[in-house]
Formats: sequence, structure tokens, C-alpha cells
Amino acid sequence: MTDATPGDGDNVAPAVEGQGGALQRDDSLLAGEPPWDDVRLRYIAAVLVHTGQNKAHAVKVLGIDRRTLNRILVRERRRGRWPL
Repeated sequence: MTDATPGDGDNVAPAVEGQGGALQRDDSLLAGEPPWDDVRLRYIAAVLVHTGQNKAHAVKVLGIDRRTLNRILVRERRRGRWPL
């Protein structure tokens, strides 16, 4: 067994044990998961609720610029996906 170093598993695809113990890619493990845009949007919504809709505080928690947050919110309103 080798020591793990940070980042070792960052780009590893989902896998299951196949014939002979070899690992095989299995994308079905991700089936049913929401798209990353939905996850990101739900996280932003949760942070805004947590901060009492205070965008200045929310952007600090999210680690993004206020203009970035505003662009995301405007885009999602146009798509009809905001508010959740």
C-alpha cells in the first residue's frame, strides 16, 4: 500500500471491481445525480438563505466576486430557474 498524496483521487472516474479484480469505469454510479449547474445553483440559494439575502456576505462565503453572483442570478432569472 502506498501513501496517498493530496490530489491523487481528483481526476478518478467512478469505478467498480470487474473480472479478475480489475477496476472498470462505471458511469451508472452517477445516474440520477443533478447536473452540476443545478448543484451550484442550489448551493448559492442555500448560502443566500443562510446570509439573509446579504449578497456582500454571500460572495465572501462563496468565494466569488459580487458581479459574478449578480450575473449568475440575472442569467438564471432569464432562464426561469430563479428563485428555486
